[in-house]
Amino acid sequence: QQSNHHLTSGDILGGRSGVAIIGTIVNGIVWYVCTAGGEQTSVQRFMATEDARAARRAFGTQMTVSVVVGVTLVFVGLALLGYFEAYPKLIPEGASLRENIDRIVPHFIAFRLPAGISGLVVAAMFAAVMSSIDSGVNSITAVVMTDGFSRLRQSGPSEQDQIRTARWLALAHGAVAVVGSFFIGLVPGNFVAVASKTANLLTTSIFGLFFYALFVPFATLVGVWTGTVVGIIAAVLVAFCGAIFGYIPGSDTDIDPVSFQWIVSISVAVNLTISSLASLLFPGRRPVQPESRMS
Repeated sequence: QQSNHHLTSGDILGGRSGVAIIGTIVNGIVWYVCTAGGEQTSVQRFMATEDARAARRAFGTQMTVSVVVGVTLVFVGLALLGYFEAYPKLIPEGASLRENIDRIVPHFIAFRLPAGISGLVVAAMFAAVMSSIDSGVNSITAVVMTDGFSRLRQSGPSEQDQIRTARWLALAHGAVAVVGSFFIGLVPGNFVAVASKTANLLTTSIFGLFFYALFVPFATLVGVWTGTVVGIIAAVLVAFCGAIFGYIPGSDTDIDPVSFQWIVSISVAVNLTISSLASLLFPGRRPVQPESRMS
């Protein structure tokens, strides 16, 4: 059956829903670069490999699997679109395929899949969420223990003290994540937009710290911190530009003037530009290079 949706320039550059073809491609590329180069869980995985060749092979495997999963999800989305266009009466009341797709998918899982299959899908979703949360909690705890408590204490703690402290930190970080999830409904947008407006605010800034420490010899502490702060501010302004500057006039839904898909790209561009200029304008103390720490 022919689709009633026609591809327009708005869908390519910035559609009514805030999702666009070019934005999806650019956001995906920049996001993968930033997470591979600065996300704590990714860095720990690379450091666990034997050498650089093994790390590249692991990264290549990860990207291959990501492409396969992404293409599979694209076909799943197209299949759902065709299904509900063929049977429009099955669409939940008050929802539409263009503006409420985040309600369509749960509705299909709950009411259209066979009994038992829907439970397996929900169980798989919870398993994926738990896998992501425990990796993040473990990484945050390791960073706080290594770069925080270990440096503040003059004498090294015993192994039992370290384990006890790490357990309490993991519990605290998990509690913060759970409590914070109760307020996620206050962030406007569908689940993809909400995830980008919350989880991606610090992605590029953390990547910038790794980037300048490894690849920019003229970077200074003042310059890097200036770029980091300005990059975070840019990410917040783009993410919540509708609430800050006002939504698009005449729209029937709350549409941000700048799509959430440009949070990562704009933030990393601002971060790297400001950090470079500030480092050149305010030369001073330079960060300790990785070789110095290892020696």
